Amino acid sequence: MHDRRAVFEAGLVLTIVRPELDDIEPAPAVQAIRQHEDRRLEMVGSRIESLSVPGDYLDRSPTGSGKTTAYVKALKHGCGIPGFNALVMLPTHANGLEVVGELQKLGVHAAAYCGRHCEDWTDPDGEVIPANCLNPDADDAQKMGLSPARTICRACPQKGWCADEGYLSQLNEAKAAQVATATHARAKHNGIPELASGRSYISIDEDPIGVIRPTDEFSGADAMTADKVVGYILNSKWLNILAEKMAAVQASEEDDGEPVVRATEPVTAGQFEIDTAVGNTTPSRKGWQDECYAFIFHLAGILTELLTALPIVKTAAEFKPSKTMPRPRSIEWVLFQASREQKADFKAAPWRGLLAIADGTFHQAAIIASEAREKGGKPTYSQSVIVVWMNNPPAETVCWYDDATTEPELLQSAIGRPVRDMTPSGAAPTIQKAVQFVDTDIFRSTSTDRVQEIIRGILATHHDVQRLGVITHSNQIKNLKRFQKLEPRLAMLSYFGSGLDRSSNRWHGECDMLVILGSPRVKPAVIRAFLVQIGDIGAAQRQPAWKTRQWAGTTVSGQSVTVKTKGYLDPDWARAYRAIVRAGLVQAIGRARITLDSGIPVLVYTRDECGLRVADTSTSAVKTGGAEERLLKLMADEVLRVARSGKAKKDISKVFPSSREQSPNIYLLAKCSLRTLANCSLRVSALAASEGVSPRRVRTILESLESRGMVKRVGYRTGWQLTPAGFELATGIAVEQPPAPVEPESEQTSQPLAELAGTGAVIDRWRQTIKGGTP
Repeated sequence: MHDRRAVFEAGLVLTIVRPELDDIEPAPAVQAIRQHEDRRLEMVGSRIESLSVPGDYLDRSPTGSGKTTAYVKALKHGCGIPGFNALVMLPTHANGLEVVGELQKLGVHAAAYCGRHCEDWTDPDGEVIPANCLNPDADDAQKMGLSPARTICRACPQKGWCADEGYLSQLNEAKAAQVATATHARAKHNGIPELASGRSYISIDEDPIGVIRPTDEFSGADAMTADKVVGYILNSKWLNILAEKMAAVQASEEDDGEPVVRATEPVTAGQFEIDTAVGNTTPSRKGWQDECYAFIFHLAGILTELLTALPIVKTAAEFKPSKTMPRPRSIEWVLFQASREQKADFKAAPWRGLLAIADGTFHQAAIIASEAREKGGKPTYSQSVIVVWMNNPPAETVCWYDDATTEPELLQSAIGRPVRDMTPSGAAPTIQKAVQFVDTDIFRSTSTDRVQEIIRGILATHHDVQRLGVITHSNQIKNLKRFQKLEPRLAMLSYFGSGLDRSSNRWHGECDMLVILGSPRVKPAVIRAFLVQIGDIGAAQRQPAWKTRQWAGTTVSGQSVTVKTKGYLDPDWARAYRAIVRAGLVQAIGRARITLDSGIPVLVYTRDECGLRVADTSTSAVKTGGAEERLLKLMADEVLRVARSGKAKKDISKVFPSSREQSPNIYLLAKCSLRTLANCSLRVSALAASEGVSPRRVRTILESLESRGMVKRVGYRTGWQLTPAGFELATGIAVEQPPAPVEPESEQTSQPLAELAGTGAVIDRWRQTIKGGTP
């Protein structure tokens, strides 16, 4: 075995003390409302004007304001310019296929860089996409952080099929397209310079910093597993066997253009040479073994340095290897073979980062620590390694960054060159209801009962909402899925970090309302990783306090309000927290498309600032088995008793003659006549006697239920009645209501808009049809 020498040198850490922020965060500046059409025209115009001016441009317009439409129109215009071609990078394959479809409708030659998948999968539209790779070993290599092209493809028996019909064929189609779309993941692993080669226009949709500064992170446990694999490779006998395997590899070329080893003589001759089409030479088998052994020995030294440094770090520390060495050919193939033979169980994908550190192709590397503390015990630390790459778009191209939450200064600092903020002036109008409730917050530790109470209250208050969408923490979703079986009005559930919370366009089409419970809060280790990613190691080394902070907001009625929450007073940590948490929250809110006519209302329950107006009322929650629910069930029982009377049965049978075929309960709950509800009223004294509480307490509960539309006051003497919403909450099944009467249109409102232009009636009709008012 090799001689392991620890070369990690512990040095002094210079701690820079930064002034803390004020404990009250000021309210954002109020911008004048500007209509969508004006903003969209400016978006399209600025993109078209930029086609001949290379540089970096940022658009921070809110989600749903038309950024995608703007660059699609600009791409259509650009495709008429000789030599123009473009690359659009989006979060998911579904997003890319959607953009490709829009471009193809406009007659643009567009194609998507598809994902490689060894099994059939179903796209968001329900179409089954057949597998485009027939070798599952490629998945294993990718999970380890190794390139399938350098480990599997060269000797794959299905390579011919792949080039003609499969994955390689689809890649070639995207490369040849005038406009190609790719996912963020592809841009991070293949590199923007490679993907954008020959492209004159680049667009990055959402999370630009994550794309231009991609990271890989692996734990100390993965580093130890990699160290065992490296120690196994350093057995020269195994390398001799591996060299004979290498001699049998027959491959004509590799997708990434690297030299390919071809056996030109029998294995016993022990000689290799590179395919003459590549134009290089290769050493003998003995030379290849020596080259491979030297790099593996060097990699073992890198791992020694890492494993020595890991236990020392308690916050963050930059990691610089003592030396680097060029990466030999086929080293990834060697690592894959050894990892498979050793049955290495990696939790992350460490090889990509380790190889980058070993050959010096990384931008920055650091060790970050995560602290855990049991109550009354000493803190314990778990360390991980984070590797950052430089992935800037070529400076000679036109590059647009479209993201509603990116700060211009942060992006400019990361990319290292000027960025022009081209966000249209003025605020986009909010068409749908968007309100934040700050009297409650939902955490991962919040009880299941509390979450269900809030959802029950929302459904009771908004009885017209039949398809409710919820975004919250992952552990809460597991509990809500069980609740969903009892509450069919829960239509769509997802959690922070799932992908659906940031990039899906399904919400406003499949739901009537979106509810966001909590914020996508992260642990300090995630903040440290982000600070390393943007190059601020000094800030990552600090241990800032998590204190009570306040932010200034405005209520729906226009009143100023100060909200208490938790946050960092350290300015660098506060900026990083905002870039991660607030950005995720704003993106989740954007799924409702509140700036569009086709959008849906959104309710947000968190104390973190997210740019919405604060509700004037408190959170509506109905506690399971609580006083409110008991009172509603008492009133519902009276409705059912009256409905079972002879007169009610006679009235019901006239309207629904087939009711005898149904069970009484199902019929009464699903098809109950509104007359039955209207004839059932109870006095406060009777309800108080049944509940065994004071009339004042019952009256307080009824007034609260009245404010949410679940009961109504008939009169001070007559008593209180259930509304259809209250009956639904108490019984679980909605009461059928008659359709609203349709008023005949007047002569003025039936005229076409073109005939009313210039008369002032256009505004009157707009008020009548959109706002529901009268001219």
